[in-house]
Amino acid sequence: MRRNTQFLSNDTLTLTCEFAFSTDIEYDSEFDNLAPLDKNQPHKFPSALEDMTCLYKGDILCDKKLRSETETFNVHKSILSARSLVFKSMFTTDIKEKEIEYVLIEDLDANNVRQMLLFLYSDNLEDLKLESARNLLCAADKYNIIALKHRCACFLKKNLQQSHCCELLLLTDSHQDAELKKAVQ
Repeated sequence: MRRNTQFLSNDTLTLTCEFAFSTDIEYDSEFDNLAPLDKNQPHKFPSALEDMTCLYKGDILCDKKLRSETETFNVHKSILSARSLVFKSMFTTDIKEKEIEYVLIEDLDANNVRQMLLFLYSDNLEDLKLESARNLLCAADKYNIIALKHRCACFLKKNLQQSHCCELLLLTDSHQDAELKKAVQ
């Protein structure tokens, strides 16, 4: 208490912390031996995408929520902002989404929101089907997620069938995707 002005400036205790997130890969603590502890496993360091995926799946340090009709997802504004100019605009300008604790995603079901978020955090698309690819392409266009839009368009091109060409032509018109439209035609 003799040095309270040094440690309690403005009557506030400030703690500086360091956080570490695990990717479930263990390494020797010796700096000269960075091989995994299991000598039978190949040498592997986690990538930045794997670390971001762990943040999302572990619900760690989330600072915003996305809400679908049936489910709420904890997210990180910084990661969504880095991957989408629309989310960046939402979180940095004076609009209602900046002030409230959640962003309502009305045009996607919970599964599609989950797939979109997994892509934003990991660059992976799991269990993609025709219907979800169409929905995600619309969401990617709406939220300006260019890489997701491209991946969905590639999936739709690879899985073209005559039975859904008319529907895809309408989709390409409404989302100005000339390359997909050419493939469908």
